[in-house]
Amino acid sequence: MPSPEETFIPVEYLATARLGEKGQITLPKAYRDTVALEVGAPITVLQLGSGLLLIPEDTRFRALCDRIATTFARHGVEADALLDTLPDAR
Repeated sequence: MPSPEETFIPVEYLATARLGEKGQITLPKAYRDTVALEVGAPITVLQLGSGLLLIPEDTRFRALCDRIATTFARHGVEADALLDTLPDAR
């Protein structure tokens, strides 16, 4: 049985968004519904190299961020190396 740090977390393409005049983006409704986000919900924005990771600010997600950072550090994973594995979205 894998340890919690080795548990597979699926990555799924949801949508392509456009940046509005005031720097705003709209999160896909399916995602908002899945994680029960309502208007005004706080969202943590993390920079991962030149990418952004958006996480609803909830205690369990802060703990997840700590686990991710620890796992990356333990395995010597650099942000740029991780970003190089992502497909180009066009």
